[in-house]
Amino acid sequence: MQEIISCPSCRRKLQVPESLIGQDVQCPTCGATFVGTAEELASAPGPAVQPRPTYPAPAPRPPRGGYDDRRPYRDDYDDREAPRYGRGPRRDFLPHRGSAVLTLGILSLIPCVISGVVLGIIAWVMGQSDLQEMRAGRMDPEGEGITSAGRICGIIGTCLYGGLFVAWLLLVMLSLAAFPRF
Repeated sequence: MQEIISCPSCRRKLQVPESLIGQDVQCPTCGATFVGTAEELASAPGPAVQPRPTYPAPAPRPPRGGYDDRRPYRDDYDDREAPRYGRGPRRDFLPHRGSAVLTLGILSLIPCVISGVVLGIIAWVMGQSDLQEMRAGRMDPEGEGITSAGRICGIIGTCLYGGLFVAWLLLVMLSLAAFPRF
Protein backbone atom coordinates (compact mmCIF):
# COMPACT_ATOMS: atom_id res chain seq x y z
CA MET A 1 0.00 0.00 0.00
CA GLN A 2 1.19 3.53 -0.68
CA GLU A 3 1.56 6.25 1.91
CA ILE A 4 0.90 9.93 1.21
CA ILE A 5 3.64 12.27 2.42
CA SER A 6 4.32 15.93 1.69
CA CYS A 7 7.54 17.53 0.51
CA PRO A 8 8.98 19.86 3.18
CA SER A 9 10.12 22.35 0.49
CA CYS A 10 7.13 22.77 -1.79
CA ARG A 11 4.39 21.02 0.25
CA ARG A 12 3.42 18.78 -2.68
CA LYS A 13 1.63 15.60 -1.71
CA LEU A 14 3.48 12.50 -2.86
CA GLN A 15 2.39 8.86 -2.96
CA VAL A 16 5.28 6.73 -1.71
CA PRO A 17 5.29 2.92 -1.48
CA GLU A 18 5.69 1.53 2.05
CA SER A 19 9.04 0.07 1.05
CA LEU A 20 10.50 3.62 0.69
CA ILE A 21 9.33 4.92 4.09
CA GLY A 22 12.45 5.83 6.08
CA GLN A 23 14.61 6.18 2.96
CA ASP A 24 15.63 9.18 0.89
CA VAL A 25 12.88 10.37 -1.44
CA GLN A 26 13.25 13.01 -4.16
CA CYS A 27 10.37 15.38 -4.93
CA PRO A 28 9.63 15.45 -8.69
CA THR A 29 8.46 19.08 -8.53
CA CYS A 30 11.24 20.91 -6.71
CA GLY A 31 13.96 18.23 -6.73
CA ALA A 32 14.48 18.35 -2.94
CA THR A 33 15.68 15.12 -1.31
CA PHE A 34 14.28 14.24 2.11
CA VAL A 35 13.62 11.23 4.29
CA GLY A 36 10.09 9.98 3.79
CA THR A 37 8.29 9.30 7.04
CA ALA A 38 4.67 8.36 7.49
CA GLU A 39 4.12 10.67 10.46
CA GLU A 40 5.27 13.64 8.40
CA LEU A 41 1.77 14.07 7.03
CA ALA A 42 0.22 14.22 10.46
CA SER A 43 2.92 16.44 12.01
CA ALA A 44 3.21 18.97 9.15
CA PRO A 45 -0.17 20.36 8.32
CA GLY A 46 -0.52 21.68 4.80
CA PRO A 47 -1.34 25.28 4.11
CA ALA A 48 -4.81 26.21 5.14
CA VAL A 49 -7.05 26.48 2.15
CA GLN A 50 -9.21 29.54 2.37
CA PRO A 51 -12.25 29.87 0.16
CA ARG A 52 -12.14 32.64 -2.40
CA PRO A 53 -14.12 35.62 -1.26
CA THR A 54 -17.22 36.33 -3.24
CA TYR A 55 -18.04 39.90 -4.03
CA PRO A 56 -21.44 41.23 -4.95
CA ALA A 57 -21.96 42.17 -8.56
CA PRO A 58 -21.22 45.86 -9.20
CA ALA A 59 -24.17 48.14 -9.57
CA PRO A 60 -24.72 49.37 -13.11
CA ARG A 61 -23.16 52.74 -13.73
CA PRO A 62 -25.20 55.51 -15.27
CA PRO A 63 -24.19 56.39 -18.82
CA ARG A 64 -21.71 59.22 -19.13
CA GLY A 65 -22.37 62.26 -21.26
CA GLY A 66 -20.38 63.50 -24.19
CA TYR A 67 -18.11 61.27 -26.24
CA ASP A 68 -18.86 58.04 -24.38
CA ASP A 69 -22.55 58.10 -25.36
CA ARG A 70 -21.63 56.73 -28.77
CA ARG A 71 -20.04 53.60 -27.30
CA PRO A 72 -22.30 50.91 -25.83
CA TYR A 73 -22.13 50.44 -22.08
CA ARG A 74 -20.35 47.28 -21.04
CA ASP A 75 -20.22 45.68 -17.61
CA ASP A 76 -17.22 43.54 -18.51
CA TYR A 77 -14.81 46.46 -18.93
CA ASP A 78 -11.22 45.32 -18.88
CA ASP A 79 -8.35 47.69 -18.10
CA ARG A 80 -6.21 46.03 -20.76
CA GLU A 81 -8.57 47.40 -23.42
CA ALA A 82 -8.18 50.97 -22.19
CA PRO A 83 -6.42 53.37 -24.55
CA ARG A 84 -2.83 54.09 -23.67
CA TYR A 85 -2.50 57.82 -23.22
CA GLY A 86 0.90 59.37 -23.57
CA ARG A 87 2.07 56.75 -26.02
CA GLY A 88 3.90 58.62 -28.70
CA PRO A 89 6.79 57.97 -31.02
CA ARG A 90 9.91 56.56 -29.50
CA ARG A 91 12.50 59.20 -28.77
CA ASP A 92 15.39 57.21 -30.21
CA PHE A 93 13.78 57.15 -33.70
CA LEU A 94 13.58 59.97 -36.21
CA PRO A 95 9.95 61.06 -36.62
CA HIS A 96 8.30 59.73 -39.74
CA ARG A 97 7.18 62.09 -42.52
CA GLY A 98 4.35 59.88 -43.74
CA SER A 99 1.70 62.57 -43.73
CA ALA A 100 3.89 64.92 -45.79
CA VAL A 101 4.71 62.17 -48.30
CA LEU A 102 1.04 61.23 -48.57
CA THR A 103 0.00 64.86 -49.08
CA LEU A 104 2.57 65.36 -51.81
CA GLY A 105 1.55 62.09 -53.45
CA ILE A 106 -2.12 63.04 -53.48
CA LEU A 107 -1.35 66.54 -54.79
CA SER A 108 0.64 64.95 -57.62
CA LEU A 109 -2.59 63.34 -58.84
CA ILE A 110 -4.27 66.73 -59.40
CA PRO A 111 -4.65 67.27 -63.16
CA CYS A 112 -1.78 69.67 -63.82
CA VAL A 113 1.12 68.28 -65.78
CA ILE A 114 4.01 70.29 -64.33
CA SER A 115 2.97 70.15 -60.68
CA GLY A 116 1.95 66.49 -61.05
CA VAL A 117 5.38 65.49 -62.27
CA VAL A 118 7.33 67.67 -59.82
CA LEU A 119 5.28 66.80 -56.73
CA GLY A 120 5.17 63.15 -57.80
CA ILE A 121 8.95 62.95 -58.03
CA ILE A 122 9.32 64.64 -54.63
CA ALA A 123 6.84 62.22 -53.01
CA TRP A 124 8.49 59.26 -54.73
CA VAL A 125 12.00 60.18 -53.57
CA MET A 126 10.98 61.19 -50.04
CA GLY A 127 8.89 58.04 -49.60
CA GLN A 128 11.65 55.78 -50.86
CA SER A 129 14.28 57.29 -48.55
CA ASP A 130 11.93 57.22 -45.54
CA LEU A 131 11.04 53.57 -46.14
CA GLN A 132 14.74 52.71 -46.29
CA GLU A 133 15.30 54.53 -42.98
CA MET A 134 12.37 52.69 -41.39
CA ARG A 135 13.64 49.31 -42.53
CA ALA A 136 17.12 50.16 -41.24
CA GLY A 137 15.62 50.95 -37.81
CA ARG A 138 16.50 54.64 -37.72
CA MET A 139 13.00 56.10 -38.30
CA ASP A 140 9.70 55.54 -36.51
CA PRO A 141 8.09 52.56 -38.30
CA GLU A 142 4.56 53.57 -37.30
CA GLY A 143 4.19 55.72 -40.44
CA GLU A 144 5.25 53.00 -42.87
CA GLY A 145 1.75 52.51 -44.27
CA ILE A 146 1.00 56.11 -45.10
CA THR A 147 4.54 56.65 -46.37
CA SER A 148 4.24 53.78 -48.82
CA ALA A 149 0.77 55.03 -49.87
CA GLY A 150 2.17 58.50 -50.57
CA ARG A 151 5.09 56.99 -52.48
CA ILE A 152 2.72 54.96 -54.64
CA CYS A 153 0.57 58.04 -55.34
CA GLY A 154 3.74 59.90 -56.33
CA ILE A 155 4.75 57.10 -58.68
CA ILE A 156 1.30 57.11 -60.29
CA GLY A 157 1.25 60.92 -60.61
CA THR A 158 4.75 60.99 -62.11
CA CYS A 159 4.04 58.23 -64.63
CA LEU A 160 0.61 59.56 -65.56
CA TYR A 161 1.53 63.18 -66.12
CA GLY A 162 5.01 62.39 -67.37
CA GLY A 163 3.42 60.19 -70.03
CA LEU A 164 0.92 62.92 -70.88
CA PHE A 165 3.76 65.44 -71.17
CA VAL A 166 5.72 63.13 -73.50
CA ALA A 167 2.57 62.52 -75.60
CA TRP A 168 1.96 66.29 -75.81
CA LEU A 169 5.56 66.87 -76.94
CA LEU A 170 5.24 64.20 -79.62
CA LEU A 171 1.96 65.74 -80.80
CA VAL A 172 3.55 69.19 -81.03
CA MET A 173 6.56 67.82 -82.90
CA LEU A 174 4.34 65.92 -85.33
CA SER A 175 2.14 68.96 -85.95
CA LEU A 176 5.24 71.12 -86.60
CA ALA A 177 6.63 68.51 -88.96
CA ALA A 178 3.34 68.16 -90.85
CA PHE A 179 2.68 71.89 -91.18
CA PRO A 180 5.90 73.83 -91.57
CA ARG A 181 5.50 77.62 -91.15
CA PHE A 182 8.07 78.87 -93.62
